[in-house]
Amino acid sequence: MEEPQVEERPEVLAARRRGRKMILSAVGLLIFANLMAVWLSGALDRWDLFIRVWPMELLLTSVLLGAVMIIARSIWMLIPVGLVWGNGLLFSYYSLTGNWQHWTALWPLEPLLIVGTVWLTIQLARHSAQPDLWARRLGVALGAVGISWSVFIGLLGVIVTILQPA
Repeated sequence: MEEPQVEERPEVLAARRRGRKMILSAVGLLIFANLMAVWLSGALDRWDLFIRVWPMELLLTSVLLGAVMIIARSIWMLIPVGLVWGNGLLFSYYSLTGNWQHWTALWPLEPLLIVGTVWLTIQLARHSAQPDLWARRLGVALGAVGISWSVFIGLLGVIVTILQPA
């Protein structure tokens, strides 16, 4: 037997189209950033640029997850978004400065990041009258900071790579 077709409301269809565009834009941004890094590495003949700018991959992945959080309107997506985003910030410090030995002193930030992200998510889910609104706001905010920081990492990575001898 064939199930009857349910006609969807125009606003639902419009929201789905916006969601698809948002996710495709985030994927396109990730691909564009990688292509720019490859192009700059070739143009500068300095393939060690990737050593400095790879954390932008984590930040742009958090932008993609943030887009999913906005579309799904699920505050629970804050956990993966926050963890990937926070690690992107931490690893950008290590890779840009080359101070990987600081990991021995800064590793306690990892459990704090995990516990803090999970705690904040639970608090927003329990005590907020509109957790879906918080999901949208935080998705936009973390996405904007992720994109901005990725641009900063890229520019600073190019400058540091150029200034250091090959």
